[in-house]
Amino acid sequence: MTARSILTRALPLLVAGCLTGVACDSGDKGKDTKADAKGDAKSADAKAGDAKEDEAKADDAAADDAAAEGADDGPADDGAAEGEDAAKAEGGDDADAKAESGEGDDGAAKAESGEGDDDDDDDDGDEGDDDDGDKKADDKKADDKKADDKKADDKKADDKKADDKKADDKKADDKKADDKAPKLDGKPIYMAKCKSCHGATGKADTKLGEKHKIEDWTVPGWKAKWSQAKVVEIVTNGKSGTKMKAFSDKLSKEEIEAVSAYSRKLGK
Repeated sequence: MTARSILTRALPLLVAGCLTGVACDSGDKGKDTKADAKGDAKSADAKAGDAKEDEAKADDAAADDAAAEGADDGPADDGAAEGEDAAKAEGGDDADAKAESGEGDDGAAKAESGEGDDDDDDDDGDEGDDDDGDKKADDKKADDKKADDKKADDKKADDKKADDKKADDKKADDKKADDKAPKLDGKPIYMAKCKSCHGATGKADTKLGEKHKIEDWTVPGWKAKWSQAKVVEIVTNGKSGTKMKAFSDKLSKEEIEAVSAYSRKLGK
């Protein structure tokens, strides 16, 4: 038998052996995978059991703590009190939270904004009262000044009316006197009896007029000062303290009226 024939026969056996070994390895790996899966499941169940056990222990510990607190604070049936304490604690936490977040700082906000400042409001009220008092005082002064000004204006108006009335009355008297002027011409009488002292125009620009300082009739205002009746009185009875003598025994009443009227016409 040759080596080739031997190899030819042996080769199939070798291939079959290899295949058998591969199959065996695959079967062993599958078994190992299943075993691992079962082990993982058991581990998960164990962990879940441990978690439940821990929760039960925590519940038991909480119950024991609650029982201990109940024994210290009072009867075990005061659960409502514990509930209220818990609520208060939660409320305190809420208040702390509001304090931290700035909510509830109404007092500070009001203080900053000026709300609730009763003292400041009172001060403002007092200042307002002072301002009102000052305003009333100023108004009173203004009213008093207006009243005084009105009185002064009324007095001026009354004085002016009185002066105007006097002037009007005087004019009326002068007119009446002029209306009653004599029919005689007073100029010839004046030139004969009065010219030497009073001058031809009433200026007293003569030697006697200058010597005796006789008044100038042509100065504005003289005629207003000397009415017809006054001139007649002086011509009739003379003027004391001067060189003016009486003409009652030299001229008739009509002549005196005529010369007096002419004399006033010369004046201003």
